[in-house]
Amino acid sequence: MNTTETIYALSQVWQGTNRVYPYFDRLPVNWNEAYREYIELALAEQDERQRMLLPMAFCALLNDGHSCALPPRDSARVPIAVRDGILYAAEDTSLLGSAVIGLDDMSWTEWEMRLRKYVHSSQGHFYRGRAERVLPLLLEGEHHALRTSGGDLPFALGPEKMLQHLPEKELFQHGELICRENTLTVRRLPEEKVLYVKIDHFLSAKAVDTACTFLREGSPRGVILDVRDNMGGMTAYAARMAGLFFAGNFSGCRKWTRKSSAVNVAAASQEEGMDAARIARYIADGLMTREDYEASRRIFTNCDFEEYQDHFTGTGELADTPCVLLTSRDTFSAAEDFTAFFKSNGRAKLVGQDTYGSSGTPMILRMGKLLGQIVSVGYRLLDGTEFINRGIQADVPATVDELEEKALSAL
Repeated sequence: MNTTETIYALSQVWQGTNRVYPYFDRLPVNWNEAYREYIELALAEQDERQRMLLPMAFCALLNDGHSCALPPRDSARVPIAVRDGILYAAEDTSLLGSAVIGLDDMSWTEWEMRLRKYVHSSQGHFYRGRAERVLPLLLEGEHHALRTSGGDLPFALGPEKMLQHLPEKELFQHGELICRENTLTVRRLPEEKVLYVKIDHFLSAKAVDTACTFLREGSPRGVILDVRDNMGGMTAYAARMAGLFFAGNFSGCRKWTRKSSAVNVAAASQEEGMDAARIARYIADGLMTREDYEASRRIFTNCDFEEYQDHFTGTGELADTPCVLLTSRDTFSAAEDFTAFFKSNGRAKLVGQDTYGSSGTPMILRMGKLLGQIVSVGYRLLDGTEFINRGIQADVPATVDELEEKALSAL
């Protein structure tokens, strides 16, 4: 990226954040000052790769799972993927599953610390694939070596490649397989007519409708829903599936988003420049009230929010059926909306790991060579519990090896 492209990308992030970002009340930096500082860095930086990293670091200041800037798809790639310190994917399959110790001359812990400047992580967990997309920009030269507990894995930067993935333990193989599609697995378990349904995203109405058909027609006495690898998608599709378990109206989260109109923003900007004496005089003269001034402050500091709850209507066919939800750190976005429906209403036991802790509805930024997004909606569970950057808490913590036993026990 040249200097102009970098400043353009920074400006897109700055402007998009000012328009929609819902967490200014907890942002630890002065956003306008940070923008000015990053413009200065862009003007001073001579290295093209370092310039590309600047919008990523700027966006990472927002500390939100959905807010990010990422390199173009056609940029150099590392032919490895690491998940929670384990080699999860690579061209060479012999080391899959090995603990990752380091990369070149630095420990993997040091690399993770470097990556967090550019890529969001929640409770130390990077969401799938993001760190690997940024990593090439931090590497010098073409040839490198990943150090693992099983030995060194040499690799070279290059175009994106098909990787061999570490096989994940498939759950409930003793059950009858009745459906397997790209994103959907359904098994009928012998334990008291329990139905196990694994769905890996909510992007497809067809997959959701297929799952709903099996759930309706299976007349199960218990249901285990597996969203451990669900990357989200459309909350409306997630609610369509969740609606089987709720009779009538249901909600999962308390949400908020920006509501300021243009004229209110303009008026607030005029009041921002007034000193305390003038404000007191205007209040005394009846031109404004203290409440008016406080409202203007909220508007000018991007903290003027409309609060609401999500609302959906369930069909309730399985409203009385015991249910367990399997979750992990890779349960993300609309899958967390889905999880929140069950958690907020005590409708199911959550077994596994806490979820990632992301919010939703990102605004897409097209920034030349970079693609970015800024979250537009703030989230809490219905009882006010915060889960952004924390995750929705599992009721029954469980390792992968414990999931089957603990899920059945929780039913």
